Amino acid sequence: MLQTTCTQFKDLTATMRDKQSARNTLILRNSSDKDLRAIEQELIDIQRTIARHRRTCPGCVAKAKRTRPLSITPSPVRPQPVSFDIAS
Repeated sequence: MLQTTCTQFKDLTATMRDKQSARNTLILRNSSDKDLRAIEQELIDIQRTIARHRRTCPGCVAKAKRTRPLSITPSPVRPQPVSFDIAS
């Protein structure tokens, strides 16, 4: 997760954790689908708010630009199919 000193971002992430805990509690209690849909919609809304915040907050944007992207190494590609890959 992005490490930042932005208090608004920290508040948003705390709200996200609370909503996730509430959702997990509802799942454990076998709550109704209506309740689960409502909490899932709240989670989607807070995720959108976090994404919007990270795009517009000067502190979060500056921090994101300083962070190096993950280096992804491609997986090796087999030049020929293995014998068990070919249908008999």
